[in-house]
Amino acid sequence: SDSLLSTRKIRQPIDGRGDIETAFDGITYQKGAAVLAMVERWVGEDRFRAGMRAYLAAHAFGSGSSNDLIATLAEHAGKGAALARVMRSFLDQAGVPLVKASLDCADGKATLALAQTRHLPLGVMASTRAQWSVPVCVRFGRGDGSDAQCFLLEQAQQQFAVAGACPDWLLPNADARGYYRFELAPADFARLTAAHARLRAPEQLVLADALDAAFARGSLAPDALLDAMPAFADSGVPQVATALFPRYLWIRRQLAGASTGLALDAWVADLYDARMRGLGWRRQAGEAGTVTALRRRLAHFLATEVRQPAARAALAAQGRAALGLDGSGTVDLARADPDLLDDALKIAVQDGGAPAYAAAQRAFEASRNTAQR
Repeated sequence: SDSLLSTRKIRQPIDGRGDIETAFDGITYQKGAAVLAMVERWVGEDRFRAGMRAYLAAHAFGSGSSNDLIATLAEHAGKGAALARVMRSFLDQAGVPLVKASLDCADGKATLALAQTRHLPLGVMASTRAQWSVPVCVRFGRGDGSDAQCFLLEQAQQQFAVAGACPDWLLPNADARGYYRFELAPADFARLTAAHARLRAPEQLVLADALDAAFARGSLAPDALLDAMPAFADSGVPQVATALFPRYLWIRRQLAGASTGLALDAWVADLYDARMRGLGWRRQAGEAGTVTALRRRLAHFLATEVRQPAARAALAAQGRAALGLDGSGTVDLARADPDLLDDALKIAVQDGGAPAYAAAQRAFEASRNTAQR
C-alpha cells in the first residue's frame, strides 16, 4: 500500500470528520508500529523504553503531541537531532524508501555504499523526489559468524566505512526491523541467499520480500528468483517456506510456454514433495501450529496450483471418503483432515466425475450444518 503514489502520510492533518474516519488504517497502525520498531532497533531497546516511559509519565492523564514524543525520545536516545530527522522524515512524508547497497573491498577494508530512492511499482514515476533519514542496520557475514552495524543514510548516496574484515555477504536489514525495502546486485543476492540458513526467520522473510520486490521492479531476472526457491523450501516457518509461491505462479502463467510450464511444475513439485510427505496428510495430536499451517499451504499449492498427481490422489481419497464414495455409503466430513477438507472435496468432485458431483450435491442438500454446507 505504501508503495503507491496514492498513499498518505502517517501523521495526516485532521481538518474534518472525514479525515478522522480515514486515519485509522494500515498506514497509521502497521506502518506506525514498524517505524517505531525501526527507531527502537537503532537507538537500543533500553534507551527507547526509557524515553517512552518518560513521555507517558510527563503526559499522564493529559494529551501529548508528536513533537513532545520526538523530543522526549531524542533526550533519552543519545542520537541528538538525528532522531528527530528520522522520525519526521517517516511521519510527515508518504511512501517507503528503497535502499540499494553494495560493498567495495580493498586492502582488507570494506566500504559500504548506500543509495536511496522512493520504492514505486514498475513504470510509475513520482513528480517529486523523496528523501528520508534512514537508519540502515546491516548484518555482515564473516566465516561462521556475523555482526550487525548501523548507518544513518540521509543523502541520496553515501559511503560508510565498515568495521572489521571484508564480509562474505551482507543483509541490509538486520533483524528485519527497518522500514524500507532493499536491493542488491544479483551476485550479492545469490551470496546472501546461499547463507540463508544463518539468518533468523524474520530476516529470511525480509530477504524473500526483497527478492520478490526486485523481480516486480524488473531488476531481478526470473531465473534468479527461481534459483532462490530451494533456499526457502526447507524452512520450518510456513511464511518463509512458501514466500515465493505467488511470484512462481506469476512466472509460470505469464512467462512460461506450455512445455516449459510443465517442466517448471515438475521441478517445483519435486522440490517440495519430500517436505510434504514428511508432514503427512493428516494433522497429528499435539503438533505445532506451524506444522499444521505449512501442511495446509503445501497441500494446496501442490494439489491445486501445480496439480501434482500424488498430491491430488491423496486429497481425492480423503474427499471421496468424506462423501461416502469409499464404500461406506455415508457422508462424514470428519473422515478428511479438517485443515485440508476444502481442497479434498474440490478435488474429489473435479476428478470423480458425475458420481462425485451427485454425492456432494446430496450431502449438501441433506446437511443443516451451515459451516459444512
